[in-house]
Amino acid sequence: MLLENKTAIVTGAASLNGIGFAIARRFAEEGARVVLLDIAADSLETALADTEIKLTQLHARHDSLQSHHDDLLIHSQAVSRDRDRLAEESLLWLVSRQQLQDQLEQQRVETSTALLNLQQSLEQQQRTGGELQRQLTEQRAEAEQLRQQHTRQISDLTRQL
Repeated sequence: MLLENKTAIVTGAASLNGIGFAIARRFAEEGARVVLLDIAADSLETALADTEIKLTQLHARHDSLQSHHDDLLIHSQAVSRDRDRLAEESLLWLVSRQQLQDQLEQQRVETSTALLNLQQSLEQQQRTGGELQRQLTEQRAEAEQLRQQHTRQISDLTRQL
């Protein structure tokens, strides 16, 4: 179910032949908790009584809706012959949105993995660079010792001659 564990608020949902009710029905079929809003309380109660789908009734004016915890807000006031098509398009839009969110999450994971790999590579290069620096310092010290040894040997040979 595409909308499982989601809450949808649909305004203008009092007409059984309207866009809002068609959208609410389709969302409920996809597992959403659906809250119907309409300023026509009697029509909303009639619509709810005529349907087999369990929908949550909430009578409120759409201009006073103040919610920050709902996943979907669908505002539909007009009645249309194409209500089923519009409900399906709303669902397709939600599916597309979810697919985009999934793609963004996948890209975020891939980017995080790439950054972690780069960080590990950089740390390895720094360790390798540190090891190379240590070896170079040792070789310079050995070269300096050899130079001093050769200088003493030359000096000794010069004295002997």
